[in-house]
This record gives sequence, structure tokens and C-alpha cells, in this order.
Amino acid sequence: MALLDTTIVNISLPTMTQYFNTDLAQASWVVDAYMLAFGVFLLTATST
Repeated sequence: MALLDTTIVNISLPTMTQYFNTDLAQASWVVDAYMLAFGVFLLTATST
């Protein structure tokens, strides 16, 4: 599931760079933040 979510976010990166008028290096932080938040959620969900 995490791989599918990451793929969806990666596919949308070119559109996000055009919409927010930024470059790909800055927009790639979206993927990093998303995966970090998703990882924290998985750790807390599995620890209970």
C-alpha cells in the first residue's frame, strides 16, 4: 500500500511543480513529508 501511495504522489509531482511554480527539487519534499507522516502513522497503529 505504501508503494502505491508513493507512486501516486510521484506521478502528480510534475503537475504540482507547474501549479505552484516551483522546481522538482522543492516539490520532492512533498514525497518525503508524506512518507514520513505515513511511516509515523504505521508505527503508532501497529504498536497498539
